[in-house]
Amino acid sequence: MYRLVIISLLAFFLSSCTNNNITPQTEQKITVAVAASLTLPLHDIGAAFEKKYHTKVELSPASSGVLTAQIIHGAPFDVFISADSAHPEKLEKEGKTVGHSKTFAVGLLVLWSGKDLQGMTPAKFLSGVKTLSIANPDLAPFGAAAVKWLKKEKLYEKMKPKLVYGENIGSVNQFIASGAVDAALTSVSAVHTPQLQDKGHWTILSASEIAGIPHVAAVIPQKTSRNAAKQFLQFLSSDAAQTILAKYGYAKPEKP
Repeated sequence: MYRLVIISLLAFFLSSCTNNNITPQTEQKITVAVAASLTLPLHDIGAAFEKKYHTKVELSPASSGVLTAQIIHGAPFDVFISADSAHPEKLEKEGKTVGHSKTFAVGLLVLWSGKDLQGMTPAKFLSGVKTLSIANPDLAPFGAAAVKWLKKEKLYEKMKPKLVYGENIGSVNQFIASGAVDAALTSVSAVHTPQLQDKGHWTILSASEIAGIPHVAAVIPQKTSRNAAKQFLQFLSSDAAQTILAKYGYAKPEKP
């Protein structure tokens, strides 16, 4: 009789697990430190990865420089997604990554303006604005790219007093959304955000004006989730991930 009761209880428990989609295995989780400019595409990529591999992806966005400092000081991230190659290379030299980093996308700088450029070149238009927002060039690769472009166009000294710095691209995009600045230099992904795509005017600065910015990923040596982290790194080059990145305006690297 006792055996019959135990069997009945076990059958009830298994039935309850099935009905409530509960699995006896604990779901894996990886924490991804992601450059702020890549938050939107990585959110979609993370969802696709979760669906395929049943591994939860938790994003921790900030500027590439801030995330690098956090990793150096022991932050428990599994994967680092940087908006440049310099920060992952720095971590690799300090022994803070597993294996080599991987270039998975190329990003472009875009000019946002509150008013139509009316046939003017971006450089000519900017010479007449009162405020221009860029990300902190010491922390954010897109901020450094913005400074590089301004210097190339011989605008940096003139624009320097007009610059409004955001900690990262997310902050710059908030300035755009609130209308706090006349213009901004930001990431191509901002063009595709629902809150910004119909606001103001956008001009992609072509590769002839500034080289594409390599976006690079690296695995951080956390033993408990290293296999899942390596799997995520490989997934970034998959057709599914590259389709998502292309939707947000990112190009596929020639040599991943």
